[in-house]
Amino acid sequence: MVKESKSELLKKIQSDYHKKLKELESKLAVAHKELHQIERGIQHESKKVFGHSNLPTLKAKKVELNGSILKLKKEIQKINKARKKQIQKLRKS
Repeated sequence: MVKESKSELLKKIQSDYHKKLKELESKLAVAHKELHQIERGIQHESKKVFGHSNLPTLKAKKVELNGSILKLKKEIQKINKARKKQIQKLRKS
């Protein structure tokens, strides 16, 4: 009976981990897509010779997105570490 409860807890840990991971990965995918669009915009703006350029604002958005992507990646690593600790703790008990 104890092993059953451990396996149920393990399944719950894995389930919670996958839910959080899926959510963060979807946010990460959206950020990457947005970053790609901004990079294309930067390439387009850098080819312009005359007129008003949006290059500084696009570069600022790119920096912000890179920061948010790094935060999401760190959050994924944090969740992964927490899951591993929970599994190890569960197996030791």
